Amino acid sequence: MYIKYVEKVVLIVEDDDISRKILMHSIQRLGYNVIGAMTGREALTKAMEELPSVVFMDLNLPDISGVETTRRLREIRTMQNVPIIAITASNSAEDQEAAYRAGCDDYITKPADPKRLEELVDKVFAH
Repeated sequence: MYIKYVEKVVLIVEDDDISRKILMHSIQRLGYNVIGAMTGREALTKAMEELPSVVFMDLNLPDISGVETTRRLREIRTMQNVPIIAITASNSAEDQEAAYRAGCDDYITKPADPKRLEELVDKVFAH
């Protein structure tokens, strides 16, 4: 099996079509390659195939929750050090704690501030 490697890939995991497209456009305009996934299963597959440099993970997905998807991503050797940023409409302390326990590196709420997205992505690629 051949794994495709593309530099500076951002994976957006978001089941809402409009939200996903807005997030993807916001990051694409910064010059990064962006791929999208609508479900946790699709995110796991794309992460293994595309080897993203950062993942934005919606916590409320229709099949596998974003928290569980994050846990599973952390079990994949090539994803263990990839930053995963939770992105959700919830700002509850419980959701934040669950996201961090699952392996998320940061947490932002929707609607995501485009400047904050830019800061997060630029920080990842500055290393």
